[in-house]
Amino acid sequence: MACICTKATLGYTKCGKLDEILKEYSDTNVFVGIPYSNYPYEESIKEVIDKAGLSPKLAKDKIKTQTLLCKVCKTIRICPYAIIDYGDANLNVVYELGLLHSLGKVVAILKPTTIPSDLQGLEYLDHNGSTESLKLELGKWLRDNVSSVNGEQLEEYLKELTIQKHGLQ
Repeated sequence: MACICTKATLGYTKCGKLDEILKEYSDTNVFVGIPYSNYPYEESIKEVIDKAGLSPKLAKDKIKTQTLLCKVCKTIRICPYAIIDYGDANLNVVYELGLLHSLGKVVAILKPTTIPSDLQGLEYLDHNGSTESLKLELGKWLRDNVSSVNGEQLEEYLKELTIQKHGLQ
């Protein structure tokens, strides 16, 4: 299991969620950092994660009465992997990316139209705004970077996507 910091994100106090984090942590959890609403690729990202035998985790999917940042931090901490769309440089997503990197998570960054100078040099998944390309690139990234992926199931899915993309039957 990845290192789990004992400090709270806000302030210098001990995190009060460590027991919950340890209980919910799984090698199959994948944090999904996307804009909160009107995001066109949310279902496609979840589909690819599901097809890989993994579990997508979005902080917005759980309704809690707690500090939003605490909820996001907890969701990030229960996941060894993450997918981030830096597309519109949404400030929440930018913060999540920084937190992910500081915690040593393995992160796929969906390529924005322009790459900010402070993120140049990082690898991106380039999908050119195409849902089909997004699914293929994300599936390949999961295959190559996530040890707990269901390889057979994912390869079959990638094969189907490739056939659909090229119009083969």
